[in-house]
Amino acid sequence: MEDLTMRIQSKFNSLKKNEKVAAITIIVILAGSLLLSSGITIGEAFYKINH
Repeated sequence: MEDLTMRIQSKFNSLKKNEKVAAITIIVILAGSLLLSSGITIGEAFYKINH
């Protein structure tokens, strides 16, 4: 698992700045749509993480 994380990070670091922004945007949109489709609001998610 650690190895996979390192590989993803090195690939991510080799991207140009605008590609990084695009990747982050895609991840945020995907995470947001998954949360919405499972009926969890962002507030509930933060509450669960913090408690």
